[in-house]
Amino acid sequence: MRPALLFLAALPLCAQNIGIDSHIDTVQRVLIDRADLTPRSTAGHVDIPRLREGGVNAPFFALWVPTYYKGAEAVRRTLDLRDAIEHLFDTHPEQIALALTARMSSGS
Repeated sequence: MRPALLFLAALPLCAQNIGIDSHIDTVQRVLIDRADLTPRSTAGHVDIPRLREGGVNAPFFALWVPTYYKGAEAVRRTLDLRDAIEHLFDTHPEQIALALTARMSSGS
């Protein structure tokens, strides 16, 4: 079967399932570079158009903090990362949002 036909045959299956990427470090780019993940980008590995095209509708954005941050400084950095991703959610609610349940991630 040709790749284009395989893709078309797989679309209904993808629409019925939740695609998960369980560890995306992109929040560092959002915080440090003020990266906007809503347009397609040549920088980094993740943006919203590529997540959609790949069928990933449940991305887990990791709030990873380098080990050289210690104690309260590490907590502050984690909160800064959280604020950065929340700003993305608040700025583009039509494209990305925090899902608190599996139902929310499936768009139901």
